[in-house]
Amino acid sequence: MYECETELIAACIAGDPDAWGEFKTRYQRLIRATIVRTSAVDDTIVDDLESTTYQKMLEDRCRRLRAWRGRARFSTYLVQVTRNLVLDWVDAQKRTLATAPMDDRPEMAGDAPDYGFDEEAAAQLKALQGAIAALPEKQAVIMRLRIEGKSLREIAGLLGRPVGTVSVESSRAMERMRTLLEQSGAFARGIQV
Repeated sequence: MYECETELIAACIAGDPDAWGEFKTRYQRLIRATIVRTSAVDDTIVDDLESTTYQKMLEDRCRRLRAWRGRARFSTYLVQVTRNLVLDWVDAQKRTLATAPMDDRPEMAGDAPDYGFDEEAAAQLKALQGAIAALPEKQAVIMRLRIEGKSLREIAGLLGRPVGTVSVESSRAMERMRTLLEQSGAFARGIQV
């Protein structure tokens, strides 16, 4: 229906519902591929980020659509906008993980079901939580995710960092925790890191 990108974008800005339908049809695969390439996320998150991309294109009277000046192909511009939205989402996830106290996590909550922990196990858990809290922020986030059972690859995807970098940070965190737990005497109580 619309021969060139300029016509399509102008029609979308004007509020033509047919143009918006064609926009979604024309660019859906590109947006989804950009999301997946930018950050390893599952399909439900891809759907949410795709919807967010469309929403951002329309907000403020199509501010992002109007910002395209036609110097490059619209698809190139759209990839950049989508990447920025995904990276903003990843940063928000990092901040959430970094600031979430251990006690807010269901498996670490004080009111969690009693699994038969005795006082010694409670002391070990407290020492482990203290060691994680003493780590630098990046390493603490990685260790919390490792405790939750996430693989290095999953953590890398969540944090938007290379697997090798996450692996190195994980190793450094483990070494730092060993040192902290040795100093606190936790190894004598049976904690193995």
